[in-house]
Amino acid sequence: MSDTAAQHASLRELLPLYALGALTGEKECDLVCAHLASGCVTCAEELAAYARTAARLPDALAPVSPRADVRAKLAARLAKESQEPTAVPGGADVIALRPRASRASRAWPVAAAIAATIAAIAVASTIRYRDDAAAERVARADAETRAGQASDRATSLQSDLAKREAELAGERAVVAAFAAGDAKIFTVAAKGAEAGSARISWNPASHKWAVIAQGLAPAPNGQRYELWIVAMNGKKLGGVKPAGFLSPPDASGTSYLDVDLPPGAKVDGAAISREPAQKKTPDAPEGPVTHFGLVG
Repeated sequence: MSDTAAQHASLRELLPLYALGALTGEKECDLVCAHLASGCVTCAEELAAYARTAARLPDALAPVSPRADVRAKLAARLAKESQEPTAVPGGADVIALRPRASRASRAWPVAAAIAATIAAIAVASTIRYRDDAAAERVARADAETRAGQASDRATSLQSDLAKREAELAGERAVVAAFAAGDAKIFTVAAKGAEAGSARISWNPASHKWAVIAQGLAPAPNGQRYELWIVAMNGKKLGGVKPAGFLSPPDASGTSYLDVDLPPGAKVDGAAISREPAQKKTPDAPEGPVTHFGLVG
């Protein structure tokens, strides 16, 4: 055990006597006071506990009244001593004795220890309150962030659902057009090494095309398939008009498109080209023509 630890243990043994006011040595009282003033929380808490116990000790004793003769003798003695002056022998040196510290004067470190303990508890409570408040703010901010993310996700899902419902409506219209008995159906076949084909149902009365494309090769990243209305000049290509972009293929590899033909447009066939997403010339193909077909 180190000197500091040994000194600390020795001072702790004096705490019960200090709390009772039973320390007779002035040096020991000063050592305890200095140790408490240094900020030792352990000893301060122990002294506060001893002081509380000492304060309750008188309540544990039954009151005892002195006999009448004893009380009379004590009163007579006190009256006599108060009237007799204290004689000092001539030539004797008078030594000023330092009065023994009263119990009250030794009690202030006890009160200070109790106050320090209360202050420590108050500081700990304040820190805990601040930590709890900070944790609550963090939890509330996290909940708000999650709520915002959930709201954004819900908005995105609603947008995707609306888009998909529109696509399904178009697909149903295309299927219905193919089922109509007065529709003309022609095929837009692949050119060269391209894959797949498209079938177009044309209703001259409503000036609509319903297009179903199947088996087309996946478009490279940043590109998509565009449909064109073809007008022939004899056996040569007379011109084309944009009819719209095919929908992305579904799980079966099928794409759809519902087209309103321009009034008065000359319609001899259709073509499909693979175009960049951002075109510079919207009225003419920029990419290769992959599929072509004429009305039979």
